[in-house]
Amino acid sequence: MSSREKLFIIGYMNHQITGSKLPSRGDCLKVLFYNMRITKLNLNDSASLVIEECIVFWKKARIPTQVTHRCKAKLIKLYEEWKGILKNKNKTNQTFKQKEQLFSDSMNDLFDIAHQDALTMIRIQEDKLFLLKQREKGRPGSMLGVDIKLTNIEKRKQIRKENETKRKEINLKHIITTAATDEYSSESEPEYMEKSFEIDEQQETGPSKPKRARKELLTSRLAAAFDKCKISESDAVHLLVAFLEAVSLDPSDYIINRTSIRNARAVYRESYD
Repeated sequence: MSSREKLFIIGYMNHQITGSKLPSRGDCLKVLFYNMRITKLNLNDSASLVIEECIVFWKKARIPTQVTHRCKAKLIKLYEEWKGILKNKNKTNQTFKQKEQLFSDSMNDLFDIAHQDALTMIRIQEDKLFLLKQREKGRPGSMLGVDIKLTNIEKRKQIRKENETKRKEINLKHIITTAATDEYSSESEPEYMEKSFEIDEQQETGPSKPKRARKELLTSRLAAAFDKCKISESDAVHLLVAFLEAVSLDPSDYIINRTSIRNARAVYRESYD
């Protein structure tokens, strides 16, 4: 059978579903018949392929669907309905003619495979409105009308999700680092907690003269991280010293004390305000 042969009520067969709307009843039947009569597949396999193709459009529209086997059963039922109308097409009984006309008028209507709770499950208002429009006679509207706006919404949502993931990773690293430096958390704080590596309080002479810290370590970004993670100034000193030792750097080369951390946080908060 040629793909250009016109089918009763359905019209010409198609090898695939196209367009910017959700598939109609006619769209699905046209591809179903192409699979059966041109590709020579049985009804069950043909229906499976049509449903797979159909679901692609529903996913693009971000609308949840029924399970696959129910969608396929619905398509097979539609096919059987067409066969029954074809069988009685030559009958003049008014009831048969009305059924034929109703079936013909429904070809451009939505082949609705939406999940029964779709309108509750959908979070984006534009998607809900699109589904409601597609369920109207003739499926008014198209996916193209909302794609750009929804794409931007999804991008912003993805960025927020990525930022939240990064924040959680940073918090986890801080927790692990703090646990690894518990040895510093005794009641008598280590020497570096009581003195500043930045300023020599006494200008001692001799070979044991302490080294003057020269390198700045605190930045506004680091201060912001401490604020967001609610890390105290004492804990911040522990973390920074432990980090420098872990990467084989000398903490005494850097300006690390509670005063410097407090000042850096103050600067950050002023700039933030």
